[in-house]
Amino acid sequence: MKKIGLETDWFTAKVVNIDTLILIANIFFISLSINAPNILVGYGLVIPAMMISIVYTRPLKGALLFFLGHLIATFILIWTASMFTLVAGLSLIVRSLMVLILGYMYENKTINNLLLLLTSIVILDTFISYSIALLYYGHDAIEVGLDIYSAIYIPYIYLSYKYYKKKLIPYSITLILAMILYYFSVAYFYAAALNILSIAIPIMLLSPGRPEDMKKILGLLLAAFVMLTPLSMPFILYNTIVITYPYNPASWMGTQWNQTREGGFCKPGNVFEHVYDPARLRILDTCVTIRGVVVSEITIAADGDVTFDVKLDPPYQHMLSIGSYILRNGAIHVEIVPYDRDAVLIPKKGDYVEITGVWVVDTDHGSWSEIHPAWSVVVIEYNATST
Repeated sequence: MKKIGLETDWFTAKVVNIDTLILIANIFFISLSINAPNILVGYGLVIPAMMISIVYTRPLKGALLFFLGHLIATFILIWTASMFTLVAGLSLIVRSLMVLILGYMYENKTINNLLLLLTSIVILDTFISYSIALLYYGHDAIEVGLDIYSAIYIPYIYLSYKYYKKKLIPYSITLILAMILYYFSVAYFYAAALNILSIAIPIMLLSPGRPEDMKKILGLLLAAFVMLTPLSMPFILYNTIVITYPYNPASWMGTQWNQTREGGFCKPGNVFEHVYDPARLRILDTCVTIRGVVVSEITIAADGDVTFDVKLDPPYQHMLSIGSYILRNGAIHVEIVPYDRDAVLIPKKGDYVEITGVWVVDTDHGSWSEIHPAWSVVVIEYNATST
């Protein structure tokens, strides 16, 4: 019996079927998609799915595997209300056509450079996504340009394929796992321990250093990982909850929007009953209370929601996502839906408030954190200049 080692092609040895792996990876990667791209991760793992489909098998066969994987993933996303039906449908049609065209060009050597192919996927996806969004949303689609951050996946796929061609399959798989680790470390909240590990893995595999040097690097890496893990655990948990939303059993049963807490200002029943387009929001907690200062003017959104931002007190800072820090100046966004406007106090800029509502991440707007809907606003201290 042939011994399988690091330099054995596991796929041709029929230990694993590459086409089956690609299909499974496509379903998993695409089902984690979000409505709009995000800082540091773009549209997420749907872009790597496009890449591996063309690269790791015959390109046109890969295009078919991508379409089948996207079809199944689209059902998952729509069934679990994890993505807008329109966005999921457009992604299925447009990205499948894109993979087919680029796959044809790669198979026929019109594009004969791997790095050029991977870069073309990111640039073309960004251009098409942005164009469609501009036609549909107008100037509100500006953040779709964040799709360009999908370029972060190019080194992972590029190096993984290089090791695959050398029949160093464990290294190839390790790089794919490192890429997934990267996504789970920065998709919404910054988990430093996972992020360091995910970035260090490709650097280590690319390094031509001596074995003894590599051992030192590995030791330092593990030490940093161990030290940062306790601090990162809450953010790892938050990312996991939001990313795997489509695989939450409650999402499949349609109960993911049900209130899970009792007492206080926590409203029972469907917490999104009066929320416009709830498929853009992914719940972290169905009822939380925060404190902080209103730091923005009070505005009325197109859907009638009263909106404003709150600078949180230190005990609540952990609730801020990466999008909150970069796109909302380190504040949490708050929305009071029209149904609750008569019953909820509307604060003014500068008021120190206590707010109760649903803690979510908005996957349609920069993936920032929100209290949406907010059911209770109590002004603890009024802004003296606004009274």
